[in-house]
Amino acid sequence: MKNLIHLFILLIFSCTLFSKINITIKNEGNSNIIINEIYIVKNSEKDWGNNLLNKPLLIGESITFTLDPGSYKLKIKLSNGSENILNNINNDLTLSF
Repeated sequence: MKNLIHLFILLIFSCTLFSKINITIKNEGNSNIIINEIYIVKNSEKDWGNNLLNKPLLIGESITFTLDPGSYKLKIKLSNGSENILNNINNDLTLSF
């Protein structure tokens, strides 16, 4: 019985440790802006890579990125010229603008 409990705890831990990370960006129109660019890379990367959007994220639209387990950083460029950066993302995240 004790081994079964340990196995159950290990299974729960493994599912949490190796589960995918979902990052959702919603443009709900709270700031009356358009999201022009989104970048997501591993925290260890120095280069932001390519913009992940094929087109700007308009008011009322959303997008979700599903990533492998790890620690990520996110950069969002808005139509008003501002940039938002979040570091050390390692769990599901939803951002609304």
